Amino acid sequence: MGKVGSTTIYQTIKYNLKNPVFHVHFLSATKISLIRKRYQSAGVDSNPLHIRESIFLEGFYWKDSFLKWNIITLVRDPITAKLSHMFHNPRVHHTYLFDENGNLDKERALQITYDRLMNFNVKTDYVCNWINDELNNFLKIDLYSCPFDKILGYGVLKSKKNNVLVMQMESINNCFNNSLIEMGLTKNNLNIRRVNENIEKEFSLLYKFVKDNLKLPSSKVREIYSSKYAQHFYSSEYIERQIERWS
Repeated sequence: MGKVGSTTIYQTIKYNLKNPVFHVHFLSATKISLIRKRYQSAGVDSNPLHIRESIFLEGFYWKDSFLKWNIITLVRDPITAKLSHMFHNPRVHHTYLFDENGNLDKERALQITYDRLMNFNVKTDYVCNWINDELNNFLKIDLYSCPFDKILGYGVLKSKKNNVLVMQMESINNCFNNSLIEMGLTKNNLNIRRVNENIEKEFSLLYKFVKDNLKLPSSKVREIYSSKYAQHFYSSEYIERQIERWS
């Protein structure tokens, strides 16, 4: 999933381990095509590395039944993930944020973010459905059957074809090394190489303003955190804190 700290994990593993490592956001052909068209309409490179790797892996994953894959994926709080998505590369993915003159001020950003979250739909939301679209449907991996420790912040699912690790982004600092050791990828602690954070981006100040000032009706916040996604990966204590934060 995008904006869950995947680049940080990718760079850390690539720097420290000898395994060939790929970093992709989509493997399903429908989503790959959709993203390429979005890039084209925005006038940017429609064939970046992560798309090229997606196309390669889309066929290669099923080609050799004797290969065993180590798959690492991350989850993130649905509201903070939504905000991070909106202010990461919005000129490509969230053009509705800008007015007819291509401007985006903080009050407009806050109002549109509020409206988008008030229209939050569990059935169509990117964050809530990414696991089903990319892992459950394409890779035939049911992450919701994976035993997940909501306190430690990770779970490991092992099968004949895959070892799958799923981590909470919020728990990376505490669970990263233990989870990689449990996966069998390393015996040593690795230094996390943090990259690609929104604080470094063009719209970082707007992103911070929206995070600091966004308030939603508690009923809507509870609806968002009642999703299967939030309930499976986050503890009731964490969810109650987030409901208080955003209400």
